[in-house]
This record gives sequence, structure tokens and C-alpha cells, in this order.
Amino acid sequence: MHTLAAARAMQGQGKIIAFEPFEQTKRMLEKSVWMNGFSNMTTIYQAAVSNTTGHHEFFIGATSGHHSLFSLDHTPNHHQNPIEVPLLRLDDTIAPGQPINLMKIDVEGAELDVIEGGASIITSNPDIALIVEFGASHLRRIGRTPDQWFESFSKLGLNHRVINQDTGMLESLSIAELTKVESVNLFFARENSAAWKRLS
Repeated sequence: MHTLAAARAMQGQGKIIAFEPFEQTKRMLEKSVWMNGFSNMTTIYQAAVSNTTGHHEFFIGATSGHHSLFSLDHTPNHHQNPIEVPLLRLDDTIAPGQPINLMKIDVEGAELDVIEGGASIITSNPDIALIVEFGASHLRRIGRTPDQWFESFSKLGLNHRVINQDTGMLESLSIAELTKVESVNLFFARENSAAWKRLS
């Protein structure tokens, strides 16, 4: 869904790099991209993005959007054995100097690993924007506090706003307010960057 939405918004111009570690979902993504005429602008890796390379257990959720590198003990599919998937780092995968305008991160608790493994890309693209899912339940599973989570983005110079799921408008909510929401997408960018200017 994210890949197709981005490709349509880009009107077939530019490049999309997508990552999907679950083989069945990756095959569906390839087929969907081909059916919609976006194969030429899309590169798809069958791997989970992290802060290291190698292989890792991948836990299967109730839907493909809920699979995670972290244990899902309280999901309907918690009895299903995890599978092994390859891991890669963004800094090792994306060529140095490649301009990146937008990064969408939806990784069920592995957000900080993703940005750690892509810190060089984020640093070298001052106008980059990130859309990142925030879920307090994910943080509890990985043993991080909301303050620790947000501090990792602040160290990269990124400020955030909440994306209203109904209107798409950007809003301000305190960390305390965010911890009461099951899941929400946040928009991150640097102050005075082109990303903020486009939205204003």
C-alpha cells in the first residue's frame, strides 16, 4: 500500500526502494507494482531493515503488517514458529550521495534500529522527511521508554508532528498524550527544511 501510494504521488517519476522480509508479501508487492506499471521505478529487497546485517528471527503476526523482529507473545498467531529473515542496513544498501526525500518506517518496534542503521543517509540528506509509526505497546515490548525513543530522532536534528489519521493534517501532541494512543504516524523533519516548507 505504501509503495503504490508513493508511486502514484510521484506520477511515475523518481525512484522507490522498498523492503519486505516476508516472502509471500514480497511476491504480492512485486505483482502489485508490476500490475500498476511501477516496476521500472521500484527496487524491492526481501530483507528486514535493522542496525546490523545477517539473519534474525521474524515473528508472524495476525496480518502481514504486524510481523516483527520482536516477539509477539500476545497476538493471535503467537503459537506460530518464527521464521528466519535476512537483515540489512540502509547505509550499506543505498549508495552514498543518493538523494532521499522521504522515508516511511513501519516496523513494529524496530524503528530505532532502522534509523541507527541509516544514520549516514539521514544526516547527509538535510531536507529528508520521515513518516514513522509510533506505538506505545511496541516500546513496552522492546524495553524502551517514549523519551528514549524520541531522543534518538532528536539527536539526528529531527522534529516531529502527529499526522491526523482522518484529515492528514499535522498536529502537536505531548509525549504523555501519545502514549495513550494505540498507534499513530508521526512526521519528522529538520527545522526550516524543504519538507516543512512544502507542508506550509
